[in-house]
Amino acid sequence: PQVFTLEGAEQSYRILIESMNEGALTLSADLVILYANQCFAKMARCPLAAVMGTSFCRFLGLDDQAKLRSCLKPGKDAGGKVSMALQTADGSRLPVHLSIRPLDGSGSAVAIASVVVTDLSEIRHKEDQLRALTHRVIQVQEAERERLALDLHDQVTQPLCAILAKLQALAAQSVKDGGTGGAKTKALRERLRSIIIDYNEKSAVIGILVVHQLYYFLEHIKQP
Repeated sequence: PQVFTLEGAEQSYRILIESMNEGALTLSADLVILYANQCFAKMARCPLAAVMGTSFCRFLGLDDQAKLRSCLKPGKDAGGKVSMALQTADGSRLPVHLSIRPLDGSGSAVAIASVVVTDLSEIRHKEDQLRALTHRVIQVQEAERERLALDLHDQVTQPLCAILAKLQALAAQSVKDGGTGGAKTKALRERLRSIIIDYNEKSAVIGILVVHQLYYFLEHIKQP
């Protein structure tokens, strides 16, 4: 393949480009790679000599080629930034971000754009780790919620329901007795107060309807 070099580039600029941790390309109008740095060659899993002078399209899928050509259309909106997948020489797909800058043509009659290629694989890996961690946290929270619900059912809800049934019976008896529940009602009130305190320390949601019903009966059973 024919190899191109940056016209008029100073040695210090070349060193800077070669030392970048990002890929750097110069493209022609037909998307031939006129220049590439060593970092891009590593991303492409391809020797640098086999990269320069070849079409950039060989590293892109059809959809990504269309994205690139759209960014290179002449006009005020030319250039920009776009994410795509680099099809490497070993068959893998590398997520990358392209920053495309049109060239004014003053430095080269062939080159039309410079492209900086950023490897997104580490970012994607961190995103996958974050998603996995979030999923794990949700699982742990759900397991804890289920454990708490079972604990409340065994330690709180069942005793509340038992007291509710007794209060219902006492409420009916209270009507017959003229509104007095006697010592049994007082004992149930004390037991209920203890359970409700314990309940409020554990949850304000599960079984709340039972508590409301108990308060209702307490309100309607007169003190002895």
